[in-house]
Amino acid sequence: SDRMSKTPPTSVRDLPSEIIVSVFMLLPGKYDRVRMSVACKSWRALYLQNLGMIPPELPWLVLPSTTKPMVHMTCGPFNYKLDLPAPIKDDAEFCGSHEGGWAALAMNTGENVLYNFNSKETLPMPTTMLLEEDLVVQAILKMASFSAPPLPDPAQCVVAAGLAITEPDSIHFAYWQYGVGAHWTRVSLGSRDGLSSPMVDIVYHTQRGCFVCLTDDQNLHFLKPRLGDDGITVMEYRFLKVSLAQSGSEMSMMTNFLQYMNLGTLSGQYIAQSGNEIWFISKYLDSFGNGNRTRWLRVKRLEEHGTSKEDTPYWSVVCELPGRVLFTGLASSRVFQRDDDFSDHAVFLDDRGIRVPGLLEVMFERTDSGMFSVKYSRAKPWPPAGGEEVAHVSNKCPPTWWLH
Repeated sequence: SDRMSKTPPTSVRDLPSEIIVSVFMLLPGKYDRVRMSVACKSWRALYLQNLGMIPPELPWLVLPSTTKPMVHMTCGPFNYKLDLPAPIKDDAEFCGSHEGGWAALAMNTGENVLYNFNSKETLPMPTTMLLEEDLVVQAILKMASFSAPPLPDPAQCVVAAGLAITEPDSIHFAYWQYGVGAHWTRVSLGSRDGLSSPMVDIVYHTQRGCFVCLTDDQNLHFLKPRLGDDGITVMEYRFLKVSLAQSGSEMSMMTNFLQYMNLGTLSGQYIAQSGNEIWFISKYLDSFGNGNRTRWLRVKRLEEHGTSKEDTPYWSVVCELPGRVLFTGLASSRVFQRDDDFSDHAVFLDDRGIRVPGLLEVMFERTDSGMFSVKYSRAKPWPPAGGEEVAHVSNKCPPTWWLH
């Protein structure tokens, strides 16, 4: 018969192309796929032809340390040594991430730089901020988001940042068009009552084409870069007051219970884009038992369109994330489509700063990163690989995301 006459493959290189593509799809991360693709030319060709079908690479967890920096490839079980240039390993504080492997860094030397994990390229940013026409002050980078990678097209890159002048708690919004001007340009974040609340996070919303800044009163500030007639970028600013009112029907039973029992101490607030939506994430530490561990996260979605123009926008609680996974981090939160074990989870970083008795500096222990099931309101430790690599302490900054 025809079935009997067919010669079975004598080598893995002779396997049908659909099987090879299926294996590529099943591999957990880009690192593994690239290693498989170099096995032979035909596999390399199949890999490149089917890149569009392969799920997007999830962010990698970067674990800074002056002694042993590590990276965890999110879909795999292992941590790997992260090769960082000595000045960055010893003196850098990570302040935000962007696709293409870019990170914004504040150096102990007072410099602010952009660094690429892939190429190890370092690009300078301003260290001073223009407050008024002739008033320039030294500024310390605390958080930064990008409209686009600085390379290969620098003209598309605007960096929006939170900068400190003297007091750590006083964060100013400022921006810089890559390669244009020697200073950051400050924008005052106002409100309807004329008061300004501290800036806590920022993200660039790709569909709306603007930066979205979150202040600790849970209001939003929209800043849209626009190229002026003189070729210099200006920011179009819009303030949005968001109501904190909620209806009980929008909350899960567990969320109601946790609120009622006050089982959480707020430890972080983040902003993220999901499609055209804007999400607000609050992270809470356990007030009882082990008070240093993350107990739960609450995810809210901005509701802007009511029945009339007078309706105030409000935050509505998101009770589950079917087919999606949320990664939270300072100036680096992202949402991905996912139908595996990550689906319906919010992945969080250990960004607690712990003051050690007898020491003036704050230490970052890196042991409280985890995954939170939004549907079941349950947190679990992550990544699964334990040991000294994860438990290592950093005296510079908390972990960050390597975005691909």
